[in-house]
Amino acid sequence: MTEHVPIPGVDPAAPSSDPAAKPSQLPKPAPVAAPRRILIVDGHAEFVRQLKGMFEGAGCKVEVRTDAVSGGAGVGTFKPEAAIIDLDLQGGGGKIVYRVLRVNQVSREIPIVVLAPVGARDVWSELNSAPHPRTLVLRRSPDLRLLLPTIKALLKLP
Repeated sequence: MTEHVPIPGVDPAAPSSDPAAKPSQLPKPAPVAAPRRILIVDGHAEFVRQLKGMFEGAGCKVEVRTDAVSGGAGVGTFKPEAAIIDLDLQGGGGKIVYRVLRVNQVSREIPIVVLAPVGARDVWSELNSAPHPRTLVLRRSPDLRLLLPTIKALLKLP
């Protein structure tokens, strides 16, 4: 009787010297950080569209609200990690949203960018508040190329 000799590459029981036959040890992918959650409360549709596109391009989740009532509700439902607020929302809405963000336990210390038609000193007076270290007041610029890099740097986006 002849003895069965396994043939490498043909017989599955044969030992293989082919490195491709060994399972490869690929490194596990690094866990992906959860996207930052950014609440935008602003009624300027074109500005919001561009701002949202920039944030989503950087891997963020963005919630857009266009008035004070839905903006205030967004704080509790969306739980933002940063916010952009138009101070000039109708009926003093920007001031209301800012106050809601600063008193809410979830959002009290998040970075907030306040977009205003006036300078920072006037904004703090309007808000009847002392400057907050995690709030940046920017004069609203019609040229987004000036505004977007500042917001991006503040929120430490890539």
